[in-house]
Amino acid sequence: MISLTFSLCEIGVNATKGAKMNPLYSILSDFNEDDFIVLKLDIDHSPTEIPLAMQLLNEEELYKKVDQFYFEQHVFLAEMAKWWSRSMAGTIKESFELFHGLREKGVSSHFWI
Repeated sequence: MISLTFSLCEIGVNATKGAKMNPLYSILSDFNEDDFIVLKLDIDHSPTEIPLAMQLLNEEELYKKVDQFYFEQHVFLAEMAKWWSRSMAGTIKESFELFHGLREKGVSSHFWI
C-alpha cells in the first residue's frame, strides 16, 4: 500500500498541471494502476487544494491510479467558520459533486470535518 499525504507546510505544492511540485504528477507518475494508492489531500489552502482535486477528477491518468481519496474540503459552513475562515471556498453541493464524480470513476472518496 502506498499512502501519500500532501502538506503545504512541509514542501511547496504547486497546483499547476504538470508542474514539478504538483504531487499528482511528480509522485503518481512513479506508480501504475496495479499499485494500491491512498491519497490524502489536506493543505488547508483552497486555491491550491481545489485545482488538485479537480485534476484528480478530470485526468484519467490520475484517477485510474488512486484507489482511496481523503479530502478535508473547507467549504462555507457557518459551524466551521471559526477554524476555517481564511480557507473556506465552495459549497457543500460542489463538494458532493466532486466526491460523487470520483466515485463514479472508481475512486473511493471520503471527506471529514
